[in-house]
Amino acid sequence: MLSSPSERIPAQGPPPPWLSALQAIGPERALPEVWKAVEGCLREEDHWLARLTNVTAALRRAMPDLFSVGVYLTGHPGSHLWLGPSQGPPMPSRVEWGEGVVGSSALERAVQIIADTRRFHGYRPPYPDMASEIALPLVRNRIVMGVLAASAPVAGRFGVVEAELLQGVAERLERAWPEAWWTGIPF
Repeated sequence: MLSSPSERIPAQGPPPPWLSALQAIGPERALPEVWKAVEGCLREEDHWLARLTNVTAALRRAMPDLFSVGVYLTGHPGSHLWLGPSQGPPMPSRVEWGEGVVGSSALERAVQIIADTRRFHGYRPPYPDMASEIALPLVRNRIVMGVLAASAPVAGRFGVVEAELLQGVAERLERAWPEAWWTGIPF
């Protein structure tokens, strides 16, 4: 289920090269390639944070026009979201449930696609260059484990293709998430 503003703001200028390439070969061929790369990152290392770091790097490589991409982690069920592995500039290290795009995604357990962050009620992005965002909750057994989020310097950057791409990544992260996440066992 996607939550998004009813109006989509058109991107400014020509589409980024990765999107042109994606459109040329079609999402049905391109998306599995990214998902395959993510699955490789999730198998290559025993340490969970190292795996998440490589997943964010793979996403940044697949979508180099992003401002940032990262994972916010729930330390304990119902607690704040803490910045986990990310690619891009420094981001807020702690997000309250319901706060901003990431916190809203966690609280509502729904995908958030914000075409223009200036129009997102009560939200001030940490950087003026963050014009659009997408956030997807990572849920297992009805518990929000974290949020996968990306931002871009262009309004209207995220749509159905990006949501499908990141939803596939989120599903892979949810399946691979360590059972011992909240038991005090090192992850």
